[in-house]
Amino acid sequence: MLRRSSRRSAQITPVKLAELPTTWDEKEEVPRRARARGQTEVEMPDFDNLEPPPSMSDFLSTLRGLQKEALTRNHPDVSDWKQFAEERWGTMVGKAKAGDWELFVASRIAVVPAAFGSEMLQERYCHDTWRLLVSCILMSRVSSAQVKDKCINGFFDLFPTPSAFKVTECDKRFSPPPSSLPSLPSSFLSSFPSSSFSSLPSSFLSSPTACLAKVSDDEQVFEMIKPLGLFDSRIKGLRDVTNRFLSMPEFVIGLEKDYKPAGVGQFTYQSYLMFCCGQAQTFVPEDKNLRAYSRWIRSVAGEDSSSKDDEQDQTQ
Repeated sequence: MLRRSSRRSAQITPVKLAELPTTWDEKEEVPRRARARGQTEVEMPDFDNLEPPPSMSDFLSTLRGLQKEALTRNHPDVSDWKQFAEERWGTMVGKAKAGDWELFVASRIAVVPAAFGSEMLQERYCHDTWRLLVSCILMSRVSSAQVKDKCINGFFDLFPTPSAFKVTECDKRFSPPPSSLPSLPSSFLSSFPSSSFSSLPSSFLSSPTACLAKVSDDEQVFEMIKPLGLFDSRIKGLRDVTNRFLSMPEFVIGLEKDYKPAGVGQFTYQSYLMFCCGQAQTFVPEDKNLRAYSRWIRSVAGEDSSSKDDEQDQTQ
């Protein structure tokens, strides 16, 4: 049962949520059967030339206004937004091709719900958008609260920031890794005939030691989150979300093509809207736990939740 609390965050004025796209496929969030090991890399869109689809433009305009208000309220003295981003999310964000670093930061700032105390797991991570998305990818389709707590906390102990989660393109066909990774000399590959490397990824040919180290990282993550199941699907989603978070000049995710990260379906996306975009009181979600949370937070805010639930039932 959800527990009410008198504790409240800064009040957020709810706004009407733009109509959600209907391109979600449950199989893309967590497939019934895990994909074959090795199929965990994601082809990234060209973020520099992406334009948000019209269905997202009104919502994004409203969201950016809320995020900039939160940025001004909570960080009024910041003058170097690139430095702020690197201090908060790690040095790898500095490699992003961002022409406007204030927008880069604002689009990643969480607009949190107006009240806390529901005991929803998302409340623990909603102040950090990357952590909220990661936690939802890891908790999806897992019933045991103890398993979720242990695996999610263990992951963030290993990777406290997106930069710490090394997102390096590498083929997982080199699994399992050696117990130790020697430094390979530049002449290492020259001793083999060129035909031996026809099926190897370019990342291994350019940096074999780094590639083997990436496989070692994957094995480390696997040991931490294997109780959750569906490792390849989850690691693919973690990489895609982290790549986008580190690279996009303006962080935008959705259920539309090119903006839908691997492993992000309706549950993760609606959790993001409710806990990081100030939309917790503006729509009734599909997931039963999110729906219970929606009723709770509207009751805390003094709203009549029954009318929204009835409206949702009539549209189903």
